[in-house]
Amino acid sequence: MSSLNQTYPKIAEIENQLKALYERHKTEYREEIEAQGLEWEDEKSNDPWKGPFNYNCVEFRDEFGSLVEENSAKGKQARILVWREADSSMPATKQALSTKDKDHPNWRYYRPIHPVSRKPCPHPKSGWKFAYADDADSPERRSFISLDRDGRIVWGSDELKVPQLKRFLHEVETNVGKSVFTDYSDGEKQTSAMFGKSGVFLAPKHADFVSRFIQHAARQDSTIVDCFGGSGSTAHAVIRLNRDDKGTRKFVLAEVGEYFNTVLKPRVLKALYSRDWRSGKPISREGISSFVKTLCLESYEDTLNNLDLRRSDDQQTLLEHAESQGADKFKEQYNLRYMLDVESRESASLLNIDWFTDPTNYRLKVKIPGSDESREAVIDLQETFNYLIGLKIQHISAPHILTAGFERDSEGRLRLKGRLKEITGTAASPRESSSSWWFRTVTGTTLDKRKILVIWRKRPGGETPEGLEKDNLVLDEWFVKMGYSSKDSEFDLIYVNGTNNLENLKTSDDLWKVRLIEEDFKRLMFEEAEA
Repeated sequence: MSSLNQTYPKIAEIENQLKALYERHKTEYREEIEAQGLEWEDEKSNDPWKGPFNYNCVEFRDEFGSLVEENSAKGKQARILVWREADSSMPATKQALSTKDKDHPNWRYYRPIHPVSRKPCPHPKSGWKFAYADDADSPERRSFISLDRDGRIVWGSDELKVPQLKRFLHEVETNVGKSVFTDYSDGEKQTSAMFGKSGVFLAPKHADFVSRFIQHAARQDSTIVDCFGGSGSTAHAVIRLNRDDKGTRKFVLAEVGEYFNTVLKPRVLKALYSRDWRSGKPISREGISSFVKTLCLESYEDTLNNLDLRRSDDQQTLLEHAESQGADKFKEQYNLRYMLDVESRESASLLNIDWFTDPTNYRLKVKIPGSDESREAVIDLQETFNYLIGLKIQHISAPHILTAGFERDSEGRLRLKGRLKEITGTAASPRESSSSWWFRTVTGTTLDKRKILVIWRKRPGGETPEGLEKDNLVLDEWFVKMGYSSKDSEFDLIYVNGTNNLENLKTSDDLWKVRLIEEDFKRLMFEEAEA
């Protein structure tokens, strides 16, 4: 309509073009349905344009909403509005006695006078849905007189037709939601077309079916959450809607089934790559730009697989002692109450903080979906910590890799020999050696509005006294070099992994505090929620 508005054609021409648009859509919709391998007779009633088809009339109105004759439309810069005739009768329910009292303002069985024949028109069988005259006590209430004055009453060619109400398309944001959906869309045919085989998922829902709920309940920029992701129908529906109306909806899906990797994730990626598929191949390349992030949470099986029970020779000797044997004796009580806690204390699944010397290489044995086997995988400690402290991220820096030389002064104190040097480009890609240091920072705010700086570092020196001394000297120098010591007012809390001396860099005016990542990491992972 916006393109036609620039030329101001005759109303009859506009209505013909509107009719052609609807016919073109019907053809394209049928082609789309059949391209998916679906049955037209089953799917034609699901056409999302089915409601707008009835809006087949147009008129011109000015900026104030007043009706404008087509010959005056261009001069008044009027705009085209699309409308349909709508029933103007009152619902056939039990009504107040006042609706049949012609002397009452609520009279609903009046017979309006036709503007041409000047004869009375019939009223709807159940009466009008609005009173006849304006009500001074309720000036905002619609009446037949006010609607006709606004050009919203559709009169017949003579007095024999019941006048109708104009309903404008632009005033209808969405279809009225139904309490029950009847839908015969075959999700199996849709997934078969995408994967090139049937039976990839038991009774998958069709994306178009799910899109109806989204259209009724969400905006174009809403986030849609599905806690039972299944075959990925919800994500597929969001992608299709965004492609159709240029929306910015987001989706969050959760799933524990093994088909996450075999069905759900591939379906999402396929839907992004192309709108239509046949026999596992894309029909078109109508892809949309998107960012998809997957998070894998540690499962119960993963926790068990990563328990590493360690018992010293002294512990074993004590448990084998004769006085430890028997019911309710030490060995039994130890096995029931303490063994798991004591002997698994340094297990990977229980957060072995000794491994935080290299936070980019924390590993767990992760169960392979569909089997009893496990594979070793690197765990993202940095992102996990962001979630644990409830951090709203503002910035994540690129890694900084530094080299340094050391010497001792006349009093034996360690100091840098020269300056810190940063490795950039391809030289920064190999795994760092004992002569290089790696840093990465995250800044953001917590739910209580505190400003946070998180410093992750690799500590090549380990836990030896000299190693700790070198690692912390490099940390101090890097902290000052990055200007954090002069930006102290920007942060309320600074997290860093490994024991450090950052508190010594504070001045009397500084209010920031330093916390060890390892301590809060373990506390937040295993603390019991308050009752």
